[in-house]
Amino acid sequence: MRNSVTESTVQDVALKWLAELQFAVRHGPEIAPGESVSKRQVFKEVVLVEALRAALRDIRKALGQPVPEWEIKNHLAALKHLGLVSPKGYGRGARWMLN
Repeated sequence: MRNSVTESTVQDVALKWLAELQFAVRHGPEIAPGESVSKRQVFKEVVLVEALRAALRDIRKALGQPVPEWEIKNHLAALKHLGLVSPKGYGRGARWMLN
């Protein structure tokens, strides 16, 4: 008999772990584009740049280090280089979409 892991199993374990770490866990329809707590305009928008900036600021603040803008740009450039995402728009207002 083969051992197998389903996406559902991984998702359930990950959500439980994140909830134990005090992360807010919500169901997909609650955070879908158009809903009041949504942080994206369309489902293809996979990199939430402002959330990334805020998270990096929080981490760096706890470490006593600033977050240079070039670091965020490097992370986005790497995802773009891999062909995973592409920007729609320009500058800080760009939205990063799944290819």
